[in-house]
Amino acid sequence: MQPKPMRTLLAYLLFVAALIASVGGTWAAQGAPYPATITDFGEFERFPAEVAGYHRGNATAYAPNLVNYSIAYDQYNGELHNTVTLYFYPKADNTAQHQQEAESAVFQANAESKLVSRRSMTVPYNGQSFAATLTTFEYERQFAGKKQRVSSQLLMVFLPTKTFKVRSTAPLDQAARAEAAMLHLLEGLAWAS
Repeated sequence: MQPKPMRTLLAYLLFVAALIASVGGTWAAQGAPYPATITDFGEFERFPAEVAGYHRGNATAYAPNLVNYSIAYDQYNGELHNTVTLYFYPKADNTAQHQQEAESAVFQANAESKLVSRRSMTVPYNGQSFAATLTTFEYERQFAGKKQRVSSQLLMVFLPTKTFKVRSTAPLDQAARAEAAMLHLLEGLAWAS
């Protein structure tokens, strides 16, 4: 039989070891590599698997605790080939700078990008209208199985609690249909909640 002080010390050491292991585990989880595909995404009910002719693809985390994530949707049928990715970021302090950085990222990823238009618009959600900027680019890239000219749109909405960005890409000859379809897709998603 162990003396009582020895049992107390052993219990204390086991407690400290368990505490260190749990903190180490938390650090390891926070150090997970990003981007990372999200397999158990609690927000999927807000983002249905199928909506407005689109099929949901991967959800991707870019930082811990879903402070920065994206959800992909695509529609490939006889009438439209369109890829749409929704991005959710923390609230932007400087919206003009954030808009410029998002546009610059398109030019960096596609060196021969051409800025076609930039316009202000409103995007409806649940009885409200949100101010947005829609920027349209054109460039050549591999898309839908072949190298072709594409129309790529960047929609930015600066919400009170977060920043919402949409990237929509389609063959150039489907640009108008893709824009209408992307806006219709947003009507079926809980992007502003």
